[in-house]
Amino acid sequence: MQNAAPDGYTLLVFSGSQHATVPAVSNAAYDPVKGFSPDHLFIQQRRGAHRAGGQVSAKTMAELHDWGRKKPGA
Repeated sequence: MQNAAPDGYTLLVFSGSQHATVPAVSNAAYDPVKGFSPDHLFIQQRRGAHRAGGQVSAKTMAELHDWGRKKPGA
């Protein structure tokens, strides 16, 4: 389906930025900018949620980033 003809019969529905993430980390068979054209916006999420396990004492994103830098792989 990655080479579907632009005939209006193929619909991609996704959540997030998968179409841009894949080419950022590896070679993709499509162009994330020119390979898609928007048709309809179903929902727009302006805020995300982050949760850390009990062993993480961070209360803000800045604290979480600092904790992650001090404990890589934890």
